[in-house]
Amino acid sequence: MSVRLCPIVNIVLFFSLVVIGCQQKEKSYGQPITATEKTSIQEIVKSPTQYHGRVVLIEGKIGAVCQDMGCWFQVADGTNQIKVDLQMGRLYVIPKNASEKLAVVEGRVQYDGSRPVHLVGTGTTIR
Repeated sequence: MSVRLCPIVNIVLFFSLVVIGCQQKEKSYGQPITATEKTSIQEIVKSPTQYHGRVVLIEGKIGAVCQDMGCWFQVADGTNQIKVDLQMGRLYVIPKNASEKLAVVEGRVQYDGSRPVHLVGTGTTIR
């Protein structure tokens, strides 16, 4: 005996599968993110000595990504952009094709005056 589903049930099942398939998937790299308060990149860039050594949480769109290993990338949040250094891949790497994806990044601000302010990433979630 075969079971026939009502057409409305079939439609609901179909659209449920479409919605599930279209949901954005997150992938995390490095250590789990523990910070909860986001800092704008503009704040960090404007006051790099104030933020030097502090762990911050930023969110923005990934721009350029290291095409050798995925060991650094740029993040822009609409206020400014900043480089996230993954120390030649010793900490973790991200996919080389991650440009244009949304990222949440936790890292320690580094600024010694000899090069632009940047983050040493400890954890990244890409959506």
